[in-house]
Amino acid sequence: MLDHERFLELAAASIDFELETSEAAELDRHLAGCGSCRRTLQAMRDDARTIMSLPVRAMPIDRSQDALAGALTMRRPSATLRLVLVAAVLALVAVGGLAVGAQIVRNFLDNRVVTTLPSPTAPGLVEPSPNPTNGPTAPAVTEAPFGWASGGDLVFARSDHAAALLDDGRVLASGGHDASLVATRSTELRDPVTGLWSKGPDMATARELHAEVTLPDGSVMVIGGVGSNGRALASTEVYDPVANSWSAGAPMTHARSAFVAVRLPNGIIAVIGGYDSAGAPLASAERYDWSHQQWSDYHLMTDARAKFSGTLLDNGDVLVAGGFGKAGKSIATAELLDPGALRWTPAGTMGVARRLQTATLLADGRVLVAGGFGASGSLPIASAEIYDPATNGWNGVAAMATARDVAGAAALPDGRAIVLGGSSAGTRIASTELFDPIQLRWSMGPPLAVARSYFALVVLGDRRVLVVGGEDDRGNPLSSTEILAAPSGR
Repeated sequence: MLDHERFLELAAASIDFELETSEAAELDRHLAGCGSCRRTLQAMRDDARTIMSLPVRAMPIDRSQDALAGALTMRRPSATLRLVLVAAVLALVAVGGLAVGAQIVRNFLDNRVVTTLPSPTAPGLVEPSPNPTNGPTAPAVTEAPFGWASGGDLVFARSDHAAALLDDGRVLASGGHDASLVATRSTELRDPVTGLWSKGPDMATARELHAEVTLPDGSVMVIGGVGSNGRALASTEVYDPVANSWSAGAPMTHARSAFVAVRLPNGIIAVIGGYDSAGAPLASAERYDWSHQQWSDYHLMTDARAKFSGTLLDNGDVLVAGGFGKAGKSIATAELLDPGALRWTPAGTMGVARRLQTATLLADGRVLVAGGFGASGSLPIASAEIYDPATNGWNGVAAMATARDVAGAAALPDGRAIVLGGSSAGTRIASTELFDPIQLRWSMGPPLAVARSYFALVVLGDRRVLVVGGEDDRGNPLSSTEILAAPSGR
């Protein structure tokens, strides 16, 4: 675990996208086991949002100074936040005069904490000419573009695959199916420095609709899925990133595909639900103890389910919601796994039955669920709702602009959630939508360059979002990848 000073140093750098690859991995490992630190990091990001929204242009001079004084006494800001505050100061200059703004800028860029700002009428202050010919020029405020760029082309086009972030910053993509619609054994790795993908060693078993989880020792386990014979697998394999090789892992108790796998804060891997070899939804769940390389069963869920969402909550519980149930249609029930007690408890019922939806853990610990297939199972839905752990209940929120299923979603550094791509009435879509958890509303986000569904999504160590492969409108697997430079604040 990191000490407090080191954590704050890395947290500030992450807000500014200035983490080295090794530092990002160091921070990710720490956050995985420290819920309070995750909340602290989010509070720092909220500070950025507060600074970005300072209404200095609309304020009288005294209120503008009070607002800036409050911002300046926050934690020591990163470079991005310094530039943001300079923008706010320049707005203040337009209201209160250059003398005031120049003094604030000098103090702030020197990293001196300012608690009392000079008054424009204070003795000894003489306001310069509005068009000075001498003196320092205020720095230009620039912001990284909020949009998608190429993440490099895969060696092999693939869909229904899995991908995970390694401790050294590389991304491992495994399995899926190729243009022949047959499961593949191939793997590949993305270099975080060059952004290029290169072929990795083949797995022993071809698989798709599987899971890929990074273990506490830095190795990666691929779990279950559907084999080349079309049947669910119980086998697992472990990738050693140092040796660049695969070895057989301990098999699960139950063969399964289209399930959820979650790494818990203590390193245990929880594997939940999915389809069995006969294509029936499973109520079973099991846990992998990586230190002893053993699987053991949890208690059964109340409802068998596949193609559902699973989310690790801040308290270490796992929320599962919706999915394809035994009756052959989408279900609305939700359950909580208490990993310590090895048992399930009810987590309310969603307002809308759904499967193949997205689920995103918000900064305040709530979970946003959006889209998917509804009860009819024939058309995607646009509705969204939020699970609140404090009440163990669900509340509906505004619907997305576009109904979608098999989409992707991620939490952004500024606290918003992005839902991207997917399928709408059989057509692959490139649009993205942003959810504001404070205002509880959606807005359009930057569109993907390529419409896609059935892709893999990885959040990198610097919080950028990487979208890998997927399927186009004709059902062909894609080799393209895209990366989102997410905003650190608004």
